[in-house]
Amino acid sequence: MQGGPAAGIARYEELKTACPASAFDEQLLDEIAALLRRIGFACDAVQLLELNAREYPASWRVHASLGNAFASAGRRADAIGAYERALRLDPGQAAVRKKLDALRGGRP
Repeated sequence: MQGGPAAGIARYEELKTACPASAFDEQLLDEIAALLRRIGFACDAVQLLELNAREYPASWRVHASLGNAFASAGRRADAIGAYERALRLDPGQAAVRKKLDALRGGRP
């Protein structure tokens, strides 16, 4: 990412104030972060998803994505915390539960 995640986040903030609110939703940063993770920039993805979690704190999907990024970046304890937040928001997410159990070594 040219200028790194900080530059991207600054530009996002600029655009968010200049454009209609409908142009921005939790999926926008989630998709960018997923692309970054796929091409090997997990730490950059974490920064975008931390912003997304601040913007959409009530979204289980945002916290699950943040957990995925933390796991990809080798931040096990942070991944566990993010998955736990996702499950508090929506306890029925079996895929998130499975990832959390795997990080805990198969223990619920």
